[in-house]
Amino acid sequence: MRSMNRPGDPLLIPLRFGPNDRFELRAAERCLLVDGQPVELGSRAIDVLMALAERAGRLAAKNELLEVVWPGQVVEENNLPKQISALRKILGADVILTISGRGYQFVAARGGTAAAVRQRPSARRQTNLAQWLPPLYGRQLDLASVTQAVREHRAVTLVGAGGIGKTRLAQAAAVELQPAFPDGVWLVPLEALDDPSLIAGTAARALRLPLGTDPLPAAELAQALAGMTALLVIDNCEHLLNGVVQLVEALIVGAPGVRILATSREPLRVAAERVVRLSPLEVPAPQALGRALEYGAVQLFVNRSSEIDRRFALTDANVGAVVELCRQLDGIPLALELAAARVPLLGVEGVLARLDQRFRLLMGGKRAARARHQTLAAAFDWSYDMLSPPQRTVFDCLGVFVGDFALESAQHIAASAQSDVWAVLDHLGTLVDRSLVLVDDSGPELRYRLFESGRVYALQRLAASGTERALRHRHAREMADRVGAADRALIEGAPPLLRFAPLVPDLNNVRAALSWASGPAGELPLAIELAANALWLWRVAGAGGEGARWCAALAERVDERTPPAIAARFWLTVSMIDRSISGLTHTEALSLAIELYRQIEDRYGLFWALLRRALGLCASGSCDAGVALLDEAERLLGDHPAPRLSAFLRSGRALAATTAGNHEQSRHHLADSIALCREAGDDYGGIMFLANLADTDYAFGDIDAAVRHGRELIALARATGRESMADLGFINLGAALAEAGEFTEAEELFHEGLRLLGHNAPSRRWALDHIALLAARRGNFVDAARITGWIDQAIARDGANRGPAEARSRARVETLLGAALAGAERARLADAGSRLEEEDVFALGLPAAVSERFRPRQ
Repeated sequence: MRSMNRPGDPLLIPLRFGPNDRFELRAAERCLLVDGQPVELGSRAIDVLMALAERAGRLAAKNELLEVVWPGQVVEENNLPKQISALRKILGADVILTISGRGYQFVAARGGTAAAVRQRPSARRQTNLAQWLPPLYGRQLDLASVTQAVREHRAVTLVGAGGIGKTRLAQAAAVELQPAFPDGVWLVPLEALDDPSLIAGTAARALRLPLGTDPLPAAELAQALAGMTALLVIDNCEHLLNGVVQLVEALIVGAPGVRILATSREPLRVAAERVVRLSPLEVPAPQALGRALEYGAVQLFVNRSSEIDRRFALTDANVGAVVELCRQLDGIPLALELAAARVPLLGVEGVLARLDQRFRLLMGGKRAARARHQTLAAAFDWSYDMLSPPQRTVFDCLGVFVGDFALESAQHIAASAQSDVWAVLDHLGTLVDRSLVLVDDSGPELRYRLFESGRVYALQRLAASGTERALRHRHAREMADRVGAADRALIEGAPPLLRFAPLVPDLNNVRAALSWASGPAGELPLAIELAANALWLWRVAGAGGEGARWCAALAERVDERTPPAIAARFWLTVSMIDRSISGLTHTEALSLAIELYRQIEDRYGLFWALLRRALGLCASGSCDAGVALLDEAERLLGDHPAPRLSAFLRSGRALAATTAGNHEQSRHHLADSIALCREAGDDYGGIMFLANLADTDYAFGDIDAAVRHGRELIALARATGRESMADLGFINLGAALAEAGEFTEAEELFHEGLRLLGHNAPSRRWALDHIALLAARRGNFVDAARITGWIDQAIARDGANRGPAEARSRARVETLLGAALAGAERARLADAGSRLEEEDVFALGLPAAVSERFRPRQ
């Protein structure tokens, strides 16, 4: 390891850290003391500790540490973690942080207060920065980005929301860059100024230049700095932008050796500027709780909380609450520090429970902090007060959105007599520039959102102004219009994925709109309309059960006052849900929809209602009545129907052919349906009809074709990322493989299909006839008899009919049981099975073991 005893080395003097300075690292003696007593540490462990301490507060990369501690040697990768583990047993878990996949960070805590490693000051400090700076948390990549930008650009502006940590990061960057600037790095604080003519004079005093009295011309300061190589950190520029721009432009022209690092809530917009936007600290996802301390937001909150209350520690019991608190506070350092200050009084759970009153709760920042960082409200007030009245109005209106939102939605909701949609666009751009609105460019279209605390702040403004209800209505109307337009296109023949996939990011806003519209202050017809039109949105988002629950909650509130078009679509939606709603069968819901669609002369709505009624009739054996409705539905479409509508009509005729026993005709119609869906670009319909084809092959006993088409279906679903749409396809392929004697794969497919269906899906029970077949084919006749007893009584109770595939499996089970068990024994076992709980019935036919390939995803 390289020598640590060079003149000026930061570890020449002892380093004390930890509660009450109980740890002391003596680099010169290569020893560690705990409470004044030396502890046994191997030479490699002490080398690692010294290397980390030298790099306190910043990332120490794994490769860097390996080269320092084992120079020129090839060592196993686990050597370094072993030494870190040995150190943590003595120092505790919070002194050395793991930065996932990158390295480690030494965070020294001296006297219960976070502090940087003690360094011997130089004889002449070419800076006015504080000698000791608190450690950064989770900012290693940001620090590298800022320092690199300063090296490459004359002017860099660090932009971010209030309280996000711009000043602290800029100071850290200045310290790291100091060797590159022989004439020093200098902080120019502007927060206390309200007169732009004083900026140049303030900078001169920060640089300790005697340049006369204020106001000092920017050009005169540039002339004084013309021969210097220095870095100016101009802090808090947003309220004096024009004056700062004037100074920066003068320095760029007149002082070529000077570089500027500015902090602001919006860019300066000077010619040589490089903007670095600072994001919140990273918050772990729920599945990463075990690694929570690797994330900057948790690191900061835990360290601040433990500084204030030494009893506090991150534990398995509180880590979930800590992570949720960090998430709800958006990972904003100021908010996290203010929340940490409340932990001794309320505990983490208590703080979390009171976040709906965050602007009253999060007060009492550090006395040394600037005024606008004393409370969370003050931080927002500072930014809000600098907005023009129209900009404030737009910001307030955005508070009704939950999560992110589309540009068009923001324009529609915030537009008014004073601000049309184009003015709203300009105001939104200003809010983005000033870090009050965030931009998400990760998807196919730009999305926008407020910080959660900003959203609460905006809603409080709306409530105080008396405009909240009007904006809630406008928001619900906007969501209903967006979803309604997609649904109408679907009704008229557009593929559901094409129309609804782009709306999935609006799901939280749809939920919020439904909650408000269905509530006491809302508008019931708007809620019914939104629930009726959103069924495919829930399905495409993989949340079909949630859509069903909304329909169930609203069904009893649909009456003669409900507009007929809304009621018709609502009852058609109800007919498409797996379970009955408010006691209505699918047939009854369709009868209501057909009557209303005839009344309002909506041929497309009537087409779908007739088609669904025809499918029900054909499935129950009433083929003539079903075909008559299919003929009427076809006449409604005219001579040139949309391909997708024709595809569904063909699928209805395929079901009629299947019920009539005509396998070839059924296969022909389904092949047409699949081809038409491909023509329309409809993945959903293509997957569904391919599943129907495999189902039909199985029903007619063509097992080879059923397996072939079933495998094709699953390959297509996986290739398009639509596995959830092939839930019953997995189960039906399992039935075909059970018949073919491929028992292990059949069982795996049943597990996967059930997982995709979800625990509470009523259609899960249709798997039981196939599961009974698997049991019987394996020779497990007792359990097969019990399963059939349960499913037979469930079908009789619900007045349901088996589909052709289920009927075939049931008939095969009947044959196998008839050959293996006496009639009385079968009846006894069936009766016993009928009294079992549903989950116990599934367990009879499916052992607990599941292959890794089909294990439920976390």
